Amino acid sequence: GPITEGALNLPEDCARAASVAGGPFKFTLTSPYMLARTLLDEHYHDFAKLTLAIADALAAQMSDLSCACVQVDEANIPGNPADGPLAAEAINRVLDA
Repeated sequence: GPITEGALNLPEDCARAASVAGGPFKFTLTSPYMLARTLLDEHYHDFAKLTLAIADALAAQMSDLSCACVQVDEANIPGNPADGPLAAEAINRVLDA
């Protein structure tokens, strides 16, 4: 089926980190592109649509994060530079939420 938030609870994970941080802290997420590269897509049949659906699911939880900074990690683009614009669009969807 389509990508949804499911059991994902980034605000709870971030609150747990805040409880032990002792001050302002950075919360790190895996990028939608990097996550999409690990999935077998039997719903969208389109890598870009899958990637952006993951971005939308992550973005839906961004406004409730209790951190000073969010870092989105992306390690796959050096090996797939042609996908840079897609990865950037997905990351921006998350960070602009």
